[in-house]
Amino acid sequence: MSAFEIVADKSEGSWKMLRLRDKFTKKEVVTMTGRKEGVLGKGLRAIAISPNRQAPKEDGSLIPSKLISIVDHKNENLVGPASAQKLIGVIIDDITIDLSRDTWTKDLISAMLKGEEITARVESFTSGERRVVTTSAPLDGFAACWSAVPQDLIDLETNIAVANRIRRDLDNARLEQDLIDNGPQNREWTSHDGLAKFEGLLASYDKTAGKAKIKRKKDGRVIAINKDRLSENDQSYLDVVGKLGRIPFLSPAFRKRLRK
Repeated sequence: MSAFEIVADKSEGSWKMLRLRDKFTKKEVVTMTGRKEGVLGKGLRAIAISPNRQAPKEDGSLIPSKLISIVDHKNENLVGPASAQKLIGVIIDDITIDLSRDTWTKDLISAMLKGEEITARVESFTSGERRVVTTSAPLDGFAACWSAVPQDLIDLETNIAVANRIRRDLDNARLEQDLIDNGPQNREWTSHDGLAKFEGLLASYDKTAGKAKIKRKKDGRVIAINKDRLSENDQSYLDVVGKLGRIPFLSPAFRKRLRK
């Protein structure tokens, strides 16, 4: 990868950070490695961290990479490339990172910034053979190297979080269109603590004041309530309404519904 030049580097303790930029495309990647001597004569292994989860190609383009992987500098075929590895587990000191959480990437880095040692285990398939490799690295120097990485080259959003965000955006888009076509409809409202619920129709919403007026279905009474007293789901609903301004309340279907 001769087209990639080093634009920044930092070595601290057991860790090294390299920031690379392609001379032609100007695209950048960051790699961080922490290591200690391997045991039982298996060579020098390192734990690699890719803050922006991208790897460079010879043509200057970038391909997706893993946030964390293992590198064996003596026998590269032992674990294979990061793309062929599956992270099985990570332990920071005595704390096991829960990889099933949406926030595991942020949990991992947060623990690494405060911890003393990381142990990682990966599964890989090289030449059709399954291998499980485990290695550890001291964390002295990790915080200093991480702080040298520009914020725009850090991506800690998990695939689950991305999927949830896309799903939420699609749901909001459908809600926007429904509000434009039909205006607000009767829905169940929930208090912020989840203890109180009632069904009602949003009669108006003042985005600036954060105050909603809701016509209760059971008695037709219009009550005023602050946005922050409602559940997170209801607050998201009001955010979409607020984005559209007066448009939802101009629908003939809504006006007819409000008069009932």
